[in-house]
Amino acid sequence: MYWHSHFTPEDEKQDRLKHHHKYLECKTQGVRLLTIYESEWFERQYAVRRLLRNAVGASRGKLMARKCTIKTPAVGEARAFFERYHPQGGGGAGEHYGLYWKGKLVACMRFTLGANDRGIAKERVWTLTRYATRITVTGGASRLFKVFVVDKQPTEVKSFSDNRYFDGAMYNHLGFTVAEELPPDYQVWSLKLGLRSKAHYQRRAIQQRLKEHGLDEIFDPDTDPRTESEMTYRMGCGRIYDCGKKRWVWNAWLPHSSVIQTPYTGVTRHIRQSRLTTCRLICRTRM
Repeated sequence: MYWHSHFTPEDEKQDRLKHHHKYLECKTQGVRLLTIYESEWFERQYAVRRLLRNAVGASRGKLMARKCTIKTPAVGEARAFFERYHPQGGGGAGEHYGLYWKGKLVACMRFTLGANDRGIAKERVWTLTRYATRITVTGGASRLFKVFVVDKQPTEVKSFSDNRYFDGAMYNHLGFTVAEELPPDYQVWSLKLGLRSKAHYQRRAIQQRLKEHGLDEIFDPDTDPRTESEMTYRMGCGRIYDCGKKRWVWNAWLPHSSVIQTPYTGVTRHIRQSRLTTCRLICRTRM
């Protein structure tokens, strides 16, 4: 982490896009580049290993989604599942939908209402925030997404894919379209605290971070003229930039959407009818 982080404003300005440029160069050559942080390898090695196996076509085990049972997993079970099988872990909250095979959770999808929606007047929309599988579950993402749409009847769903891990193929299959290519963003790394989100070092949290880094000084977020980046460097922390992200959007009324929104008729009816079609729900359409 140390060698890829930026500890001065000059270094950050000069090299903050290097991982993104490498990603784009590989993409133009038809090469899929996976960028894994050291902390991810140490903390979630099982999930990372599985990500690498899937990327090279060496996944272990395969299951058809239509043979599974749809249930709502307990919050603790879902978080533990993501912690085990998703490279970004199980943090966060939301509505969970799971596929079970012989009593075991084999695929789980999480949706969060209002995630990343800022501002009092901002309309809250659902965000697909996590999807992971225990083994390869063919049709798993599509089946869980269909159940969510029937259940919550959203007019719009958004999601984000990290270019460090994924190419977004799942979103294309679900009927999402790319709404925006987001520039590289940073996280903060320090020897004392490890890798943290940039929110961990926002102005309101700097005083606590100073104490954790053993610095005996006062920082008032309302009056201190020093910036977040200055204080980051002051604490001996570095900023590490990713490869950018994609923002995906699914709209219920677009003809290319893979799921047609319908009035909620219950999960049981959806499970029975989903076996009759792979592209749409056979339910009474909205009047």
